[in-house]
Amino acid sequence: MSARHSLPSPTRRRAALLGALLATVACSESENPAFQGGPDARRDALPSEDRFLLTEVSVPVDEGTPDQWIPDFGPMPDLPVPPPADGRVTPTDAAGDGSIAPPGDGGPDPGPDGGGGQEADGGPGPDPDGGGGAQGDGGPGPQPDDGLPPSPDAGPPCEPAEEICDGLDNDCDGEFDEDFQVGERCEGLGACGLGRVECYDPMTAICSTEPEGSADQSVPETCNNLDDDCDGESDEHPELLGMACYTGPAGTAGIGACRTGVRICVNGQPSAACTGEILPGAERCNGVDDDCDGQVDEAVAVEGACGVGLCRTQSIPGACVDGELRACQPGAGAADDTLCNGIDDDCDGTIDEDYLPVRNCGVGRCGAQAIASSCLRGVEQPCVPAPPMAQDASCNGVDDDCDGQTDEDFAGVQRCGVGVCQATSRPATCVGGVETACQPGPTTGNDTDCDGLDDDCDGVADEDYVRVGGCGEGVCGLNETPSRCVNGVETACQPGAPFLGDDPVCDGLDSDCDGDVDEDYAPEVRCGVGVCADTAQPSRCAGGVETDCRPGQPLAATDTTCDGRDDDCNGEADEDAPILGPDGEVRLTNAAGSGTRPQAVYTGGAYSVVYADNRSGRNLVYFSRIADNGARIGQERTVTELVGSNSTPSIATSGNGYAVVWQGTAGARTAIYLTLLDANGVPIAGATDLPVNQAFDSASVPRVVWTGANWLVVWQMGADVNAWEIYARGFNAAGAPLADESNLSGTGTTSSTPAVVWNAVDGQAGVVWAENEGAGNGGFNIQFVRAAANGARIGVRERLTRAAGNETAPAVAFNGNEYGVVWQDIRDSQDIWFVRVDRLGLLNGAESVIAPAALLSSAPSITWDGARFGVAWYDRRPGNDEIYFARVTPQGVAGAAHRLSNGADISFLPWLVYNGREYGVFWYDARDGNQEIYFTHGPFGCP
Repeated sequence: MSARHSLPSPTRRRAALLGALLATVACSESENPAFQGGPDARRDALPSEDRFLLTEVSVPVDEGTPDQWIPDFGPMPDLPVPPPADGRVTPTDAAGDGSIAPPGDGGPDPGPDGGGGQEADGGPGPDPDGGGGAQGDGGPGPQPDDGLPPSPDAGPPCEPAEEICDGLDNDCDGEFDEDFQVGERCEGLGACGLGRVECYDPMTAICSTEPEGSADQSVPETCNNLDDDCDGESDEHPELLGMACYTGPAGTAGIGACRTGVRICVNGQPSAACTGEILPGAERCNGVDDDCDGQVDEAVAVEGACGVGLCRTQSIPGACVDGELRACQPGAGAADDTLCNGIDDDCDGTIDEDYLPVRNCGVGRCGAQAIASSCLRGVEQPCVPAPPMAQDASCNGVDDDCDGQTDEDFAGVQRCGVGVCQATSRPATCVGGVETACQPGPTTGNDTDCDGLDDDCDGVADEDYVRVGGCGEGVCGLNETPSRCVNGVETACQPGAPFLGDDPVCDGLDSDCDGDVDEDYAPEVRCGVGVCADTAQPSRCAGGVETDCRPGQPLAATDTTCDGRDDDCNGEADEDAPILGPDGEVRLTNAAGSGTRPQAVYTGGAYSVVYADNRSGRNLVYFSRIADNGARIGQERTVTELVGSNSTPSIATSGNGYAVVWQGTAGARTAIYLTLLDANGVPIAGATDLPVNQAFDSASVPRVVWTGANWLVVWQMGADVNAWEIYARGFNAAGAPLADESNLSGTGTTSSTPAVVWNAVDGQAGVVWAENEGAGNGGFNIQFVRAAANGARIGVRERLTRAAGNETAPAVAFNGNEYGVVWQDIRDSQDIWFVRVDRLGLLNGAESVIAPAALLSSAPSITWDGARFGVAWYDRRPGNDEIYFARVTPQGVAGAAHRLSNGADISFLPWLVYNGREYGVFWYDARDGNQEIYFTHGPFGCP
């Protein structure tokens, strides 16, 4: 930037020009109050781009000329003066002594090529007034005032005019801008440096301090303690330097009464306070938009109603009209307040106070005892006649039934006295409201005959009658009925009825009154139970004394045959039938570690079982083939050797191979894995340790089934125990996923311990689990949902249980027509319960308990044997946990419980399998000091 200073002319014309400039400024004073206060105020009031930095000095002018404010700059060092930015030629100092030579006179001409007195092409510059030689030819052009006649082809001759600052010889004296000291040294003020004088406009020269141009270094004055506009003062006129401010709501400045303010410059900083602003205020009735919302007097509070009662409802509300507030005017009230209308008609502050009730309505007693009318909260309650009596039977001279007649229904006592005295009595009468009482007639004698008359008028008829008896024999004479007199009719003596139609009781009596005693006695030919009842000695009757029936002898000491007979006469049939097969309980593992949670399937004439074992120092999943008698077939194999712990395996078979799933901790959280095995239990290459779950949450307790075409896996998964949901996913026969995992429960609360069975009839799975619905909904309940082969949910989930206690650990089986579901339930102690569920998941009948016990029964497993459901569980009824079994009919009727294990320590989590002939059950047992896998098989009692 360059600092620009308007410079004085040494001549009267210069003073006149500056005077004209000041006059121009002065002329604006009447229009801009900022010009008040002298030259500084005038200068500062100019726009920033038009301010000239002036120094006040006294300059001699012609006498008679008023003192004027003329700038003086003093000596200035030599500085190069660039050509004007607009390309105009300005005078130059050729000799370097401060003198200015006009362009085109042969003197040095500083230009881009550095040649003196030449234009860029080496020739002389053009004559400013149009004369001179051709540009660029190197020859000098004639000067406008050299006294030579103009060239014939030159422009019109120079016509003198007032010299202005424009790089031309306006007055035809051979000099250019000579009155404006163009090219002389000058010194800037404030932030501006040294420079040379150059033209600013036709009437003004400026001091340019930019070496290569004429841009102004001065900037508008700001509040910063600096002389920004180069006038020698800092932060002058702080009220003009202030920053506009407004603290009211956006969009209200300049609206209505609202005005912006200014932050005054104080010590180089804008003040914190916004001075002079006007903010929105409450709207008043004054013709002004006080709240600056573009509307005038629109929200002025006026009295909407005045007076009381009717006067208030008919009042003329107050209003704001043309900025003037008009008061509310009450209406005119009525003369009195007799109307029952809930309105203060006479405007005295009381409502309906002049109301006159109607006190008598109706006729007779109804009018005399009427309820007067009333006025209640502006609603008139009419006069209500008293209810009439049903009739006017009282002899009181009053119209009781309000029909306009008095005592017309009087019916005095028509008969009085008793017996024959009543028959001849005189009735009561009513005359003029006075009653005459009834009078009884005379008696006729005693009352020994049976004629139904009260002859002695004592209130009882025939009371002196004498009964006649002795008409029956045998037991019929003992309970005969003598003659009787009933309602004046005599009944003869009647013999009693026999005890029975025959005489079966051995009591020595002729109970049937036929002349024979105990002739119909029937001896008891069966007594005792079972076969002992079949061979009993019958009872006998002799002389009215009975000899009891005596049972026969049992056929055997025990009842081992499944023939439905009670051979040992103890009240139970076949109770000693064999439970276990001849092999008893078989230990399947014998390792140093602990084996847990076995699950098995039956295929190819053998059981295939998987379990977890930590014999190697960490849990691994193992597979074994087991014969019907519990002998191992082939070698025990590991299903996985993933790092971390692997547990809770589940197995399914397609008939020629297996799928095993388990939960493993190979990563940061527990996940579900899948391995496929061939018919010998050997893992299939490329189909081992396949990840099942997709979500990163902890996944556990998997179950797998074969659908006939693919594998379906269900499990529980969630970020923590409170967020577990039940998930499912299908995999093809080679272990490739069919779809993404599907959320089957979707409840948002704890869903746990799923179980699954494939329903080949409908081509879908039945899935059950325990759902925590909170204490208010019974705690944990058993829920059911259907799933497709790829794991997608079908239909809605159904709640199967509704008991107040927790129902958990469910298991499910399918019998070809419906599902059987079992679970452990604490509604009494903790027992195993059963319910039937149709193929849509709806209940078929009521829940039933299986072999209830006083102590805990837990973790049921269920299967279908073709005729009944078989259920196994572990039970604490013998004092420690042992494995038990019971059958349940398709209708839900449970049989007796049979104990399957008999170890010295606890037995846990049985898994039940039916092989088409008998049951096999697997569990893990701590009787050997560490947990090992056990097996037993057998008919488990009679079907």
